[in-house]
Amino acid sequence: LTPGLWTTLRLRKPSHIDKCNEFVRRSKHLLLDLMMDTVGRKFHQPGFTLGIEEFNVVFDFAHNNSRRLRTFLCRVSDLECKQRARDRLHDLPPVPHLETLQLYHLQMWEDTANLVNQTTRAPVLVVRYETKSLVNLSLVGVNLAWSLELTPYLAGLRTLELALHAVNVRPTVEEWEAILRGCPDLEGLTLHYSGPRVNGPWVIEPIPLRR
Repeated sequence: LTPGLWTTLRLRKPSHIDKCNEFVRRSKHLLLDLMMDTVGRKFHQPGFTLGIEEFNVVFDFAHNNSRRLRTFLCRVSDLECKQRARDRLHDLPPVPHLETLQLYHLQMWEDTANLVNQTTRAPVLVVRYETKSLVNLSLVGVNLAWSLELTPYLAGLRTLELALHAVNVRPTVEEWEAILRGCPDLEGLTLHYSGPRVNGPWVIEPIPLRR
């Protein structure tokens, strides 16, 4: 069998777990594109969706195959899974071939106060090992440590998407400028209820792009 046919792993149902194990075997040593999607307890349907009970089993695909990951997309929809994802991403082994990282926290909030309280937590360091190959980054409802010193892969990007960030967890204007200056080959920038945290006048020199 052609190994290239089995490199895309989609995990949305319990039945996908065995299927993806077989895909990993058939893909030999090729790079993998992994997408995992979990739901909160309120919407979890045993046997049909992936929830907190299956979370570690699903995330093991990323840990066990980290050196083969080319794309990693993780989507959570409740705080319980988000906290588990924070812990597992913090401990993720090296991902030397990772090109695309997409992290989503999409949740129906009951009230504004709950949203503010839960989305202003200090970030943990995720993907702690060097990832020079990363060029595409999407963070939706997920905030990082924005300094290049703590999160060096914010530099060297070709595409960057930031969305749904409370004002006080957005990067400072200094961090934002450093990110943009660190991405001279940037081709795409998407902002939706995100961007720099501006508290006053902001004047900087133009930021040149090569493309």
